[in-house]
Amino acid sequence: MEEVRAYDRVARSRRLVVVGVVVAGGCQWWWWLEVGGGGVCWRWWLPTVAGGRFLCSRCKRIHGQRRIEGRGAILCGGCPRRRLRLWPLEKMSGVGERGYDLEEERVASLIRKCPNMRVLGQIHSHILTRPLPFSTLCFSLSKIICFCALSPMGNILYAQKLLLQNPKPNIFSWNSLIRGFSQYHTSPTTQSFSVFKRLISAGHPNPNTYTLAFVLKSCSMLPAVVEGRQVHSRVIRSGFWSNSFLQSSLVNFYAKCEEIESARKVFDEMPDISMIVWSAMIGGYAKLGLFNEALGLFGDMQKAGVVPDEVTMASVVSACAGLGALDVGSWVHAYIMKRKIMIDTTLSTALINMYAKCGCIEKAKEVFDEMPTKDSRAWSSMIVGFAIHGLPEDALSIFASMEESKLVPEGQKHWASLLQSGIQPSKEHYSCMVDLFCRANLLQEANTFIKNMPIDPDPVILRTFLAACKKNKNMEKGESVAQQLLELEPFKAENYALLSSLYAACSQWSLGHKTNVSGVLHDVGDEVKQEALCEHSERLAIAYGMLKTKAPVVIRIVKNLRVCEDCHEVTKIISKEYEREIIVRDRVRFHKFVGGSCSCNDIW
Repeated sequence: MEEVRAYDRVARSRRLVVVGVVVAGGCQWWWWLEVGGGGVCWRWWLPTVAGGRFLCSRCKRIHGQRRIEGRGAILCGGCPRRRLRLWPLEKMSGVGERGYDLEEERVASLIRKCPNMRVLGQIHSHILTRPLPFSTLCFSLSKIICFCALSPMGNILYAQKLLLQNPKPNIFSWNSLIRGFSQYHTSPTTQSFSVFKRLISAGHPNPNTYTLAFVLKSCSMLPAVVEGRQVHSRVIRSGFWSNSFLQSSLVNFYAKCEEIESARKVFDEMPDISMIVWSAMIGGYAKLGLFNEALGLFGDMQKAGVVPDEVTMASVVSACAGLGALDVGSWVHAYIMKRKIMIDTTLSTALINMYAKCGCIEKAKEVFDEMPTKDSRAWSSMIVGFAIHGLPEDALSIFASMEESKLVPEGQKHWASLLQSGIQPSKEHYSCMVDLFCRANLLQEANTFIKNMPIDPDPVILRTFLAACKKNKNMEKGESVAQQLLELEPFKAENYALLSSLYAACSQWSLGHKTNVSGVLHDVGDEVKQEALCEHSERLAIAYGMLKTKAPVVIRIVKNLRVCEDCHEVTKIISKEYEREIIVRDRVRFHKFVGGSCSCNDIW
């Protein structure tokens, strides 16, 4: 009897091998898996493996070959020579119910390499139908929630549903869902804070530092100051006040919510300030336009002996750009080189922006050329730098060239190409086209373009058109657009100043004077207007610069108002008669005066 059983075992195992060889001829490898599964169940493994290895190698299915050799374990690694699709798990048999356990590492690797939600659903159902240990099941479900919440291929609503159905979700699952809502959902603060309140009401598990940091990030995105302050109180009650990660998150939260005083209060109360917190506070000052405070805090950081990193230096360089302080910016650049701080793409872009805004476009081009890799921000900074310096031929974008060279037909051609490509134009695109028409003195075309826009014009577009009306002394169109502008921004002084300039340019004051007094808005005599022009800030700054410096030192002037026409003409004459290079930065662009001419070509 034993001999018959032994013979039967050998015969059945050989039949399995034969079936494997026959199927290999047609490369239908899943047929063998179903038959071979029976071989695994009847413990005829070794002969079956032999046929299976031959079959999988013949059919070029590396996954199947490794899975057979692993006795039914789920394949988690990939084959470097062949890019293979994930095998559907409903074809997988013998795992769990026949004693082959799912290892946590393999589950994590399988979920991490999941290509889409359809395959993830197969993995999820496979895990639920196996008698797994409770720890392995909880681990697997937390990994699925993490994938659904954080992966671009995931579904955060699926993750939320799975979390709510889980009787005992761990803190990792809660953190994944809160972080996912803060990244991908349309209302991150509402959803993230709702999940956070559900976690608190559940009573278990207790939120950790990552939980509170993710909620603070969500609150900073709206911003939501009230909810963020509640999280702040939770940080103190939980005993996490000394955690540098949370301290940095609190400073970032208050800074992004424009609560810079609260951010500084948190900063000053810290017993031990890390480099991350220093960087967050300096970055908060720089983003809010408090450039002097940012540079002052950087000086305090140096006194404290804290070594900055590239993130800190990017904020410091941005502060120098906002102030137009070329000397300080050059010193900061030298400090970066001396300290051998890593210059990444963000820091390089900040340096380009700083040099461009400080009137040193040549140095900005040097930094740009030295960058090993350039992202879109670096290219944009260089393009804007060339544009504000009046160098359209050197700009890297055809739109910048059109804006400065008045290539209206070429601009319309590219605009049509943009629409034909199916790209939805943004407000910035419409603003550039309006500016293009205005610089070419095509007010009628600009007015028609604004009326035919599918979106309402924003204040930037209206101010651009109003400035063009002032230049062309078109009071009718100017008054019409000024009325729209004042309805949108009734309390902004710049709009009233621009409208006053329009009225001044269109007035019937006496002509024939050499001095252009149209920029003086007060209704006084021409002699008084001429005296007022002599006291304009840029003229006083030029006189001071000529007294204190000698050629070939460049005179650099920064002002927050537009250069008036008479000062522009006077500066051109000074640059020619005294052979001095003068660079003036107003609220719009740079003016480089050399030899009696300006880089703006008298268009600004």
